[in-house]
Amino acid sequence: MKYILLILFSFSGIILMNSCEEVGPTIEFVVPLVDTSYVVQDIPNKQLKVVVVEDFSGVQCVNCPLGNSTVQQIIDVHPEQVIGLTVHGGDLAIPYNDSEHDFVSEETTELNGFLGVFGWPAAAFDRVQISGQQNVFVLGQFSSWLSFTEQRMAEEAIVNINIENNWSEDDRTVKTAIRMTYTESDSEQHKVSIFLVESHIIDPQLDVIGKISDYEHNHVVRDMFTIATGTSLSDQPVVAGLTVEKEFELLEIPELWNIDNCYVVAMVHRSGDSKEVLQGAQETIIP
Repeated sequence: MKYILLILFSFSGIILMNSCEEVGPTIEFVVPLVDTSYVVQDIPNKQLKVVVVEDFSGVQCVNCPLGNSTVQQIIDVHPEQVIGLTVHGGDLAIPYNDSEHDFVSEETTELNGFLGVFGWPAAAFDRVQISGQQNVFVLGQFSSWLSFTEQRMAEEAIVNINIENNWSEDDRTVKTAIRMTYTESDSEQHKVSIFLVESHIIDPQLDVIGKISDYEHNHVVRDMFTIATGTSLSDQPVVAGLTVEKEFELLEIPELWNIDNCYVVAMVHRSGDSKEVLQGAQETIIP
């Protein structure tokens, strides 16, 4: 997350705690430009449930193109209710010598570890443990991915998400403003994770027929406005009508990234023992 504008430098006192072996909670080094919350009396109608499918992939993973195409097929069937995120991590995500792009980042690597992914391709469906599975992700079983997604589509979203993006061509900076309004109360604490995603990237990819030099990579997680595991929305259980507004900024977007093909994805998820994604949303950067 090397492009985040504001960073917390409050390390004083932490370094002095070397004698303590206890590992504390993850420190969030992300500071929103705007961070406010309030409660509205008129509860809005619920948005349609949007499912986030995270496709764990790698450019040297021979079966990953099948995972990529399966997610795209699901999006084609349910374009209004499915968001795909292609997360590159692990040894099979190391780029080729002739690759122009490196899709691995600090955040994508941490996401693989956070969800415990140990094989590729894998997919997570709103980060819930599907019946019969031992993890919050599924290895293979491509023919079942649509069914797993549709199971999640049957749920109701308890929070509405709205995204507004602003692009500055002069300094290649993206600002994103996220507004989240709860339509129901919930007894658990929540976080929001915000991604910068790019599609239509032409670069090498291994396939069952060999290395494809002009493979089209889609829904690739390029960077995150938040830390990989998300930033907190509230330190208390949420109530119906609670509205949280946050604004973040990414600086100096690389020239190699085509901003016309980039968009922002935001998802609200639980932050306790459950990692369940409650709602997702996406918005292009260039209208």
